[in-house]
Amino acid sequence: MNQLLDAWTQGQRGINYFRYSAYSLLLEWSASMSSNTLQIINSYISAITSIDLTGVNEVVPGYHSIMIYFDAALTNHESLIESIENLIVEKSTNQTESETIIINVSYEANHGPDLLYVAQSLGITSSEVIKLHASKTYDIHFIGFLPGFLYLGGLDKKLTLPRRDIPRTKVPAGSVALAAGQTGIYPCDSPGGWHIIGQTDHEFFNPNRNPPCSFSSGMKIKFNPI
Repeated sequence: MNQLLDAWTQGQRGINYFRYSAYSLLLEWSASMSSNTLQIINSYISAITSIDLTGVNEVVPGYHSIMIYFDAALTNHESLIESIENLIVEKSTNQTESETIIINVSYEANHGPDLLYVAQSLGITSSEVIKLHASKTYDIHFIGFLPGFLYLGGLDKKLTLPRRDIPRTKVPAGSVALAAGQTGIYPCDSPGGWHIIGQTDHEFFNPNRNPPCSFSSGMKIKFNPI
């Protein structure tokens, strides 16, 4: 992705700043997806939003990055970088176990059409796939792709599998799936290339609700087999 960026500056706090466009600045940390990186990301987002930087329109988290969209008539890359380098950033606290949201999942064959394929591809049983998938507590890193689609960190490395060679044209809402070292839940009917291993009836997005998505970065979820 970096070859698409205009220019970059290395800051004093281990942050690489990329001038992504005339009206956006990307902050990127070298560390890969992890709970510690998530904590750093949330700490910086909290600090950036708390001081109400002039011209900043939106702050969007990623696995190890933050994208800042701004009004180029009111500020510029250099001013934002200087402000961020001078921020007082307090360490964000993790959610406690009591705040973990439980998501009931049916891993039965009719709800997980790819469960057997995943098991056979990994050389384990379907029961082991379910046990490994449901044994972890997952961090919500950010929300994207679809409204209410949670990008989760913490999948057991034993469940790493590439995406499907041929994506489905329609994945049912509530499908619990995994691919490329990630797991997630499709919040609505949509095309998708992840392997479906289960189904939940939990509602992740409702445009008539305020807020439409009750989840946010930093929350934790755990899957409960039913």
